[in-house]
Amino acid sequence: MLIVSGKTHIESWYKDLRDDVLVEVSDSGYTNDELSYEYILHFHRQSKKTQVGAHRILLCDGYSSHITREILEFCEKKLIHMFCLPPHTSHILQPLDVVLFQPYKHYHAKAIDYASRTGCGDFNKLEFLAAIGSIRQQTFKKHSILSSFRECGLVPFQPGIVLAKVREFEAPRDPRRLSTPPPDLPGFTPEPITPMTDRALQRHAEALEIATPSRKGALEEQFKKGALIVAKCSAQLRATLAENTAAERERKARKAQPKRQLHAGGTIYAYKAREMVRQRDEEGGTQLQRALTRESLLEMELEEINELREKERKAYDELRREFERNNS
Repeated sequence: MLIVSGKTHIESWYKDLRDDVLVEVSDSGYTNDELSYEYILHFHRQSKKTQVGAHRILLCDGYSSHITREILEFCEKKLIHMFCLPPHTSHILQPLDVVLFQPYKHYHAKAIDYASRTGCGDFNKLEFLAAIGSIRQQTFKKHSILSSFRECGLVPFQPGIVLAKVREFEAPRDPRRLSTPPPDLPGFTPEPITPMTDRALQRHAEALEIATPSRKGALEEQFKKGALIVAKCSAQLRATLAENTAAERERKARKAQPKRQLHAGGTIYAYKAREMVRQRDEEGGTQLQRALTRESLLEMELEEINELREKERKAYDELRREFERNNS
């Protein structure tokens, strides 16, 4: 289900969308209670096609419009179990965020880059809707989907994976105040781990300050590796930001294309929108044919009138000549 900012569905949006894609227009471009209810209906219609067993589960965040009374009553009736993820944990618990969002952004950026390189100065709604099918096809592959559930510790169920990630985000502690023996004491010599985040680098730096000479060399080596990795990621993020900023400037610089309205408000499946376009074209063609037929009839009547006038003129000329002969 795609939510598009606007008030009216435009005919050209649906040319390249799959039949089962549902499009909704919203003034803000964001979801609300009504749109969330439309989504749960869409989820029910699509998921029951491949349903195994009587029950289904839907993972979601705790956004208020996702858990309205109407939605919960519908889910209870259809045996759909909504599981709301704990607050501020979607980055480690939601499969779409953990594995699939990065390739989604990657292929979206490639689509923008390709459009820009081929002369498109405005990657607008029309360009996005034309590209989203290819972006999703490249992103949502079977092995990626399975990997996303595995990385979140959901299937197979491995909560230890999530708990290990949570510890990475704990506030740095002073190693000198640890209740357990510090790394330099005998009997406690874990292998240094390459820091992969800003916080991990900070903790590593604190450990270096109190490390013994025998441990300092290994810690410094891992610190250098981690610093290079973080720097590389930062450079890549800056490059991506610059590319997206340039694309945004190009999109704003281009004027909006002429739009042919299809329907005001509501939700429309792509296949239904194409049927509406086809019916409109057929009705328009029929009306055009009727207009042409009426025009042809008028032309025939005009020709008949002109022929009668010509005959009348010829008859009048013949009578006049006959009259002139008789009076001469």
